[in-house]
Amino acid sequence: MNNLHIHRLRARYHLPEAKTGSRARLDGLLARALHEVLAPEVERLALDPHEHVCLRRLEVPVRLRLSQGDAALARTWGESLTRAVQQALEGTDPEDSATARVEKVRYPSLLHALVDCAVGVSRHDLRHAWAWRQLELWRETDTVTPESALQEWVRALQRFPDHVVPVFHALAPSGFLRTLAPRLTANQWIALAAAALGASEVPLRASDLLAVSLATPASHRDPETATQPGPASGRSESSHPRSLGLPQNESTRTALDQLLSRSSLAAAVELQTLAPAARRAVCILMLLDADPGQAAHPRAVW
Repeated sequence: MNNLHIHRLRARYHLPEAKTGSRARLDGLLARALHEVLAPEVERLALDPHEHVCLRRLEVPVRLRLSQGDAALARTWGESLTRAVQQALEGTDPEDSATARVEKVRYPSLLHALVDCAVGVSRHDLRHAWAWRQLELWRETDTVTPESALQEWVRALQRFPDHVVPVFHALAPSGFLRTLAPRLTANQWIALAAAALGASEVPLRASDLLAVSLATPASHRDPETATQPGPASGRSESSHPRSLGLPQNESTRTALDQLLSRSSLAAAVELQTLAPAARRAVCILMLLDADPGQAAHPRAVW
């Protein structure tokens, strides 16, 4: 099913002086044109139901004969709007350059939109911010500080918690996660990990994660091995799962090592560069990325 959302609509009428009283009639005809003609025509377009097509602006001039009946006028107006939408969909996208004004963005899925938002934030290229705003992923203006842009992306991920891990998984091979990871604060990592666990029906809040993250690293760190590399991973001991409040028996630690090494996030996020409070949250995301079944563990494990 294709849904049409118009965020802002403005109609400008050029009427002879004797017809200025027709504005109310035209407003009603426009509503009919949108609901009775344009919406059904969009529904019939061969679009993937999961795809999001964002059009920045359409200008649709139309000439109407007010002597015609309302049904005919609504049909004429609706057909003009439909043609404009179809032409915009079929038109060629602008070349990808730093100065090109983007008027159309197509996302095969919401996941692609969230990844595109992350890439834009990573590059501080906000030319697609208008499209993210249409999808309710963005509240800020197109000119914000890098820190505010990063927070907007984090907020968007929190709104769609089931996409947190897939977005990180998609970003990892491209190098953009390596750029974003050091910029995320401990609170942001913790909020995202809590959101991902919530989407997996693990009843854990960000405040729970923060409390455990701050409490466990020092108490679980072995002073004699704190500076030694973690098994097979090159991670410092302070970033190893055994120092992050996760299960402590040897077999579990070995299984966790294997899972972490399978995560696409492992090569993209350098745990030792993050604040201690963030490391547990990142490890949780890595475990969920490597094996979503980890969410089935009892709450105490997390």
